Amino acid sequence: MSSLAAWQKRLEHERNKFPEFPLIPTEDPFIWHSEVIGPPGTPYKDKVFRIELKISKQYPFEAPYARFLTPIFHPNVHESGQFYCPLLLNYWSPSKTLQSIMLYIEDMLKHPDPAYKYGFEAATLLESDRAAFEAKAASYSNL
Repeated sequence: MSSLAAWQKRLEHERNKFPEFPLIPTEDPFIWHSEVIGPPGTPYKDKVFRIELKISKQYPFEAPYARFLTPIFHPNVHESGQFYCPLLLNYWSPSKTLQSIMLYIEDMLKHPDPAYKYGFEAATLLESDRAAFEAKAASYSNL
């Protein structure tokens, strides 16, 4: 089996194994989308956030690139959609999956961390006035 065929087989396996985080192909075979629903008890509750996953030919040996496509007010997410993810930066291994990233994102929505100020305004507001942060985060639009 060619490396491209093995790569495609791995992605199809991930796509079928984890239906809670759909992997949606795009016209580009190296760019996939997924969605995460804001968890209960958070200002993101029931909002749908679309995530872009760029996968190289070296996947799973090389970490994919991921970013939010849906605007979000969050201390760990830059306005460009990039977000702080130690899994992608320091802890990636071939045993990880695209769903590992989605689980991290879901957890990040539950537990925003102002120590990693990718979204400086959100981090500052979270530190100074949590209620105001939650109100502003909840007011951002859904898909």
